[in-house]
Amino acid sequence: MLAPLLTLAAVSTLLGQSCALPPPSPHSPPGPPGPPEYFIDTTWWDANSGGASDEWGLCANLGSRCGPVLENRYAIWITYADIDKSATANINVLRIPTTYAAWIKLPGTQLYSGNQQKYLKDIALYAIKEYNMHIIVDIHSLPGGVNVDNTAFSAFGSPYALSDLTNFTKGVLKRVGKVNAKIPVMLQDGFKGESYFPPSFDETTNLVFDIHSYYFAGRNACAANVSSYICTDAKAAVGDGKFPVFVGEWAIEAQYNNTFALRQGNLAAGLYAFGKKTSGSAYWTAKRSPFVAWVNHNNSSAHTHP
Repeated sequence: MLAPLLTLAAVSTLLGQSCALPPPSPHSPPGPPGPPEYFIDTTWWDANSGGASDEWGLCANLGSRCGPVLENRYAIWITYADIDKSATANINVLRIPTTYAAWIKLPGTQLYSGNQQKYLKDIALYAIKEYNMHIIVDIHSLPGGVNVDNTAFSAFGSPYALSDLTNFTKGVLKRVGKVNAKIPVMLQDGFKGESYFPPSFDETTNLVFDIHSYYFAGRNACAANVSSYICTDAKAAVGDGKFPVFVGEWAIEAQYNNTFALRQGNLAAGLYAFGKKTSGSAYWTAKRSPFVAWVNHNNSSAHTHP
């Protein structure tokens, strides 16, 4: 079942476009090292982190100042003007990443729980009321790390971690269904693909699989051939076709030889391929700072998490 939200997302690459909004507080996720600017807004981070490698450490270093520093970031990072600008680019779907700290206060965590929901609601309602945009709320991390109860990054995508995530998702589906059964739930596939999961879910489940496609590491992609990788990924993303697929994150930064000259064509290739083969896509990311880091890394995207 494909609910109205994703029905519009499906045509977004033909009649409009989708973007992932970078959330307001920079955070470098665990995992293999990449170009520093790819994961964080370095200017903001260097000025506020105290040398920490992630948001947990940032709040530990800032102590009582963590809340005010992050609240200021929330207030100024994404504004109505950014939504206005997105609308002029014919963007009609926004995917907004959050962490669990935006929704619950977990004892023992260093992550800050404050007014994230207020800022998210303000931006979302403005986008909806002014431009009839549709909103995908992404919970980008759960208590215990990206693998639910298994905090070892090496477990990412393992059967153990995915079993935890599948059970968690079933609980989410029940809760969402009690509120409004027409609201689709998205599940990031752990880079296993849609076809890995159907045995765990009834085909009538209002579930959409969120696929991520990147080319900045591990694939020997360069600007001249990244469009071929995009086409391959778009075809593979469909899986066995039992559930809708939405490409929730993708970018055109290649591992080698990024050039501005090929950016427009590669972007157009992704918008077309993912729009044609899947239920749409959200390019990462809608806003990037500082510009110097963008130039140095030729379309690097700010992976920043609240």
